[in-house]
Order: sequence, then structure tokens, then C-alpha cells
Amino acid sequence: MQAKIYEYLSFFGGKGAVNTTKSAATAPQIGAVNTTKSAALAPQIGAVNTTKSAALAPQISAVNTTKSAALAPQIIIVNNNAQVALAAAAASYAGFECFCLPEFIAKRGDDLRSFSSELFKISEVLGAFYKSVSPKKLIISPFSTLLHNLPAKEHLSGFTLKKGEKIASDALKDKLLHFGYNLVDIIQDKGEARLSGEIIDIFSIDSAKPVRILLDFDEIESIKSFDEATQKSDDGELDSVYIAPFLAALTSSDYERVNDEISALDSDALIKDLNSFGFWYISGFKDYLSEFSFVFAN
Repeated sequence: MQAKIYEYLSFFGGKGAVNTTKSAATAPQIGAVNTTKSAALAPQIGAVNTTKSAALAPQISAVNTTKSAALAPQIIIVNNNAQVALAAAAASYAGFECFCLPEFIAKRGDDLRSFSSELFKISEVLGAFYKSVSPKKLIISPFSTLLHNLPAKEHLSGFTLKKGEKIASDALKDKLLHFGYNLVDIIQDKGEARLSGEIIDIFSIDSAKPVRILLDFDEIESIKSFDEATQKSDDGELDSVYIAPFLAALTSSDYERVNDEISALDSDALIKDLNSFGFWYISGFKDYLSEFSFVFAN
């Protein structure tokens, strides 16, 4: 699979670009360009929304027709996480910046607390994808993940806190809640925040470590990363910190609407909140199989 992906992507201007005479032969090797597969794959896609199956089927085979010479795929679809890693290695070697989504197998209406790590990763990866300015960027994803509508660019815009900036703690608290963050007593995981007087701890979903912000009244005096296990701050200071949303940066009205819908949900879940069910009720998520060009790798 790796060799096929490398040769295929190289045609679109990656390292060691292949001779254009290979385009017809290379494209069918990588994905569901094989006509015997398109009929079988279309119903799987159509199962999400039956009205889309007829439109999506041509996209599968279009890779070796009008799009092959002009447009590299924006998504490579594989079966599982192991194949994501293999495809990313080949695509990276071909000169593409890769954004790898995790396998996400939840079903509509599931309580998603047990899928929090996958949802953190989806938010982080798609946020990074939309921030990237690379002309050669590529999403690599298991098929199961793309069966769900996913956050779009407008959902994933974060905000930056800078040293010396004046902030209102109450407004920041509301913004973090609208970003899907949990307010806790001790930071232990991504997507958590703690506001206690002049100390604000935030673990952004796209960061390796949480940050501790010290206020001088309403002005940010210092920003330091810290170890969530020991709660000890690092020595060096940061000039700023970027806070990425978990799933979506909701407006106040959207936040209230989503929470009202979740509260009315008929579910046996002990906790019904944005983290448990928000993914199913946030509006405007996109069908990536319709929004982007793609190929199946096998």
C-alpha cells in the first residue's frame, strides 16, 4: 500500500514525480478507482445519507478521469489506524503535509465520554489542517470516521491570550464553556480549565502541556506551561498561548440551544452535557466525502 500511495502522490508534484504517462495506471492502483469496487463502496457511503450515494459513486472513480491530471486528492481513506500510519509515512515521503484522523466508530446517539480521546484528536487534527497554509496538505482517515459529519473550518477558530493583555475572568469562563471545556478543581486532561482568583489553568486540546496564567488584577502577568501530574510550573515563560475549541467554538445562543436539546434527550446516561452528546447536536458540521476530493487506499 505504501508504495502505491507514494507513486500516486508523486504524480501530483511530490518527490520524484512520476512520468505523466503513468497517471492512468497509477490512479487505479491506489483506491476504489477500480470499477469493480465502486458499486460496493457507494452503498456504504449512501448508508449515511441515501440521497448522496448516487452522487458519491462517481467521485470514487473520478480520480482517474478528469481530476487525475489537475487535482491531487485532499483525503486518502483507509481501513484503520494502522493503515493511517502507513499511508502517512508514504505521503510524507512524497512531500505532503499529513493530518491523520483517528478511527471513530461511535453510533449516532452514543454517549461519547468513552470516545473523548478520539474527539480531542479530531478537533486537534482538523484545526491544524485548516490553519496550515501548505499547498500540499492531505487528510488521512479511516472510513468509519468519515461516515460522520465533522467540524468545519468555522467551528475550529480558537483565540490567543497574550502576556500583558487585560481579560475579564467571567467572560473567559463563559468562552471556555462555549468552547466545550470542562471546569474542574485540578487540571488532569485536555479540554479542562480551572479559574481560581488570579490563577487560571487551561489545557488546550491541541497542546502537549497545560498552561498556568497568573493575573495582576485583570492583566496577564505571566504564562507558563506546567506538568499536570505534579502541578509544578516550568521555569520558562511564554509570550502567548493559543486555545483551540473542542469540536466547536459556539456562540452563546448555539451553546444554549445545544444544551437544551441534550437536556431533553431520552437517555440513560448519568451525565448529559456537551462532552457526552454535543457532537450529535452541534449544527453545521460538514460531510467531508462531499466537501473534498478523495481516494480509497487498499
